[in-house]
Amino acid sequence: VIERIGGFGHGTQVRVRGATTGQTRWALDGVALESPLGRPFDVEQLPLGLLDEVRFYPDGAPFALGGEAMGGAVDLRLSAEGRSARVGVGRYGAAFAEGLVGWDGGGAGVRVLTSTGDFRYLDDGGTAFETSDDRARTRRNNAVFRLGAMLGQRVTLGDSTLSLRWLGGFRRQGLAGAAGQPTRRAQLQHHRHDGLLQLRRGHLDVQAHLGVIDDAVDDADGELGVAVNRALRLLAGELSLRYGGGRVQLGSALRVTPALRLALHGGNVAGRDLRSGDATPSSSRRGASIALAAPLELGGETLTIEPRASIDAITSDRADDPAFSGAWQRRQVALRALTTARLALKW
Repeated sequence: VIERIGGFGHGTQVRVRGATTGQTRWALDGVALESPLGRPFDVEQLPLGLLDEVRFYPDGAPFALGGEAMGGAVDLRLSAEGRSARVGVGRYGAAFAEGLVGWDGGGAGVRVLTSTGDFRYLDDGGTAFETSDDRARTRRNNAVFRLGAMLGQRVTLGDSTLSLRWLGGFRRQGLAGAAGQPTRRAQLQHHRHDGLLQLRRGHLDVQAHLGVIDDAVDDADGELGVAVNRALRLLAGELSLRYGGGRVQLGSALRVTPALRLALHGGNVAGRDLRSGDATPSSSRRGASIALAAPLELGGETLTIEPRASIDAITSDRADDPAFSGAWQRRQVALRALTTARLALKW
């Protein structure tokens, strides 16, 4: 299910078989796009004209994409050939433009979406059965502006291949409020930047992902009723090493393809008040994981048995926050280990 959170230009995500959007793993040319702190990837950020192929795995993520994912996995494959440009217009001041250019081993693209979003509606004044107070009104402060860009390059270094990708996104949208409580200035701003690196050499695959997300809600006038005026920054990264792909023949009808994945990940969430500049409570998380897989093929590829096992050790801390009592903070576990196992049969 493709799910848009809001109207034109708002966040677009994917849900598979009833799973949440955060349980579907996204990858770009085999490198994970999710933030290690759990923020799902927004499809609207990517210039879709750069895509050459979309690989969908409904039964869980392949081991090469990081392993477990209850909501399946989507691997976006880029094309690096040709040039193109598209423009379009729609109702409520909607317009979009997209420009793409590709070259040998790389490509770049820009995507812009904008809409005023204002529309007329009938306001019954909160009295559904009394028509004398009905008025036609205009719902305002619905404007949205989105900018997405991507730049990538692949370089061959002897027996190794180095791929670099950068994705950037910006969204500014008005927060219109409820029908009986319209707003004029309240707005949300969202910035996201993702840097991806992949180095492949034989059966060895090294990946790095650094992401920065900035969110700011500006409601200094209290139009939404809560006088929110703060910014939040999420900084997260992951470094992983995977070794696998070498098949080992065990007899005439059995062969195994062992694979190992090691990963380090961490992140920090910090906020500040836009009026005073004071920092708000922050939190951080760090972890390491190890995963093993050993797919067994019986009778060629007639039957595949794929056992997996992983351990993820995580530690987290939170700065002093008046919203959480001292007793709650004392009950937090500084280090916890998550163990998972999976057995899949394919024929």
